[in-house]
Amino acid sequence: IAERAASAHDGYRGLPNLTAQEVAGITQEVLLHGSALAIRDKALLTTGWYSALRRSTLVGLNWEDITIDKKARLATLLIRRSKTDQYGQGSTRYLPGVPEDSQDPDPYQHVLLWRAAYAQLAGVAEDELSGPVFPVLTRGGTLRLDRGNNIMRLDGDSVNKIVADYAAQAGLEADDASGSGYGSHSLRVGFVTTALRDDVLTVPEVADVTGHKDMRVLMGYRREANAAKDSPASKLLRKR
Repeated sequence: IAERAASAHDGYRGLPNLTAQEVAGITQEVLLHGSALAIRDKALLTTGWYSALRRSTLVGLNWEDITIDKKARLATLLIRRSKTDQYGQGSTRYLPGVPEDSQDPDPYQHVLLWRAAYAQLAGVAEDELSGPVFPVLTRGGTLRLDRGNNIMRLDGDSVNKIVADYAAQAGLEADDASGSGYGSHSLRVGFVTTALRDDVLTVPEVADVTGHKDMRVLMGYRREANAAKDSPASKLLRKR
């Protein structure tokens, strides 16, 4: 990629004279080259965590369901149907851009990068994308098509494997007492427990994202997340 760019600008000495648009194009090509799987997976993991979607709803997202607001640095997801919305009334989730000084993964930026990479893979303009947001990719990073020449969609089991694989690479131990390890549900649970720990968000605020109808379920998560801090022994020591 660098050699091709240099040859178009009188050798490597001409590279500092590249326009911003040319640099952006080269950057996108570098990102896409051999790393489409990684770009997709980052978008999948951050979208799944921040939206707290069930795996069936997460893999059911289509590009038509996502609105990008570059000025506000916000991606809005339209959830057409979910487990707790059988009548298809619909709901929304939001993927914001994180503050510049934050060390947290940026869900908005990851979706933006994946959209650009996806458009290149599909050979269409970004605003013309349609079909599954999270498709099956070959090992070479190309879109896998079915017999009808349609882009194949990831399924729930695939998301389970992706989460488990990245957790293993990160050296994370099993996330619960049963030792069952990480899976797609870990993204949803991770959002809930992080939000309820130290009451960063209220139970109704979390329910607005997760779609829980029974607040008792979320109260159970809250007690678990704050168990060490709120234990009688801890409270006694703090008061003494």
